Amino acid sequence: MLCTVECTSPIDWDDKIVKFIEENIVPGDTILDIGANVGNNTYRFSELTPRGKVYAIELDPETFTKLSQRTYPNDNVKSINVGISDENSEVTIYSGTGDSCTYNIVGKTDTAYWMTQDHISRGKVKCVTLDWLMQEKICTQPQIIKIDVERAELKVVRGGKLTLQRSKLIIIENHEEEQFYQLIKLLNEYGLNCYCLKNKHLLTEKSPSCYQFYATPL
Repeated sequence: MLCTVECTSPIDWDDKIVKFIEENIVPGDTILDIGANVGNNTYRFSELTPRGKVYAIELDPETFTKLSQRTYPNDNVKSINVGISDENSEVTIYSGTGDSCTYNIVGKTDTAYWMTQDHISRGKVKCVTLDWLMQEKICTQPQIIKIDVERAELKVVRGGKLTLQRSKLIIIENHEEEQFYQLIKLLNEYGLNCYCLKNKHLLTEKSPSCYQFYATPL
């Protein structure tokens, strides 16, 4: 399952991530924002690296339009309308509405228990792997990667081994406990250590699940 969430809540859930990136960024760093949504954090990332580059990835066409409008004044931002997965494919996007967010799900499955309305098909979207983006030079190798794709994080990681290994910092928002342990195991196999963003504790397959965590080279 791949999905995006367009939030209308005034609460900024990503302050911790933005602050953490600010503490670790070097002038000229490239940031890859996977699951950029409407671009609020992308805009903030671009201000952190004015001499660098920010690539904003968003699969939903309607959300992508808002992302492009939000980041248009920033010359160092490139927005890309594509989904990131573990294979290059074309898949169907579905939508439904929650109390404060509009959810868009690619590949309707029974695990979408958090939906409040019937799914409505909205057509096809293109998905590619993270490593393919680099191979085709659509993006340059990032030093920092943020991944927030609403339960599709494992697919992103599976399709991005080389890109992740060449990055200095990967920040992930995890939305499913079972997936958390698979992510830790896979990132460790890639030669990356994982840490809880809240307390900086090293994470293992036996650690309590963590909503926001980051990975760095061993």
